[in-house]
Amino acid sequence: MSAKQRPTGDGAETTIPNERLTLRDVPSEGASWYDISDFALSYNGYAEAGSFERCAEIANARRNDSLDDLRACLSSSSGGFGTQAGPPRARILSTSGDW
Repeated sequence: MSAKQRPTGDGAETTIPNERLTLRDVPSEGASWYDISDFALSYNGYAEAGSFERCAEIANARRNDSLDDLRACLSSSSGGFGTQAGPPRARILSTSGDW
């Protein structure tokens, strides 16, 4: 999948399962919000967590025990920012809990 590829339809064609994820797919440190949001779209957090509510629960708790947790947090966080002019504030995406 190209980092600039945009999903069409339901996004299933751009989903990258964890077992197929490579370092090349993961945005590097300092990546643009465009690249990070494209990466977030490569994971269907709602489907993987079982529901919107469960994905939101993982994100709100800032769980980071597994790759699925991290990707669910990013997926959930990026979903609410599609209509904003820029990226979310760093504290929203923080998993540390130290605000």
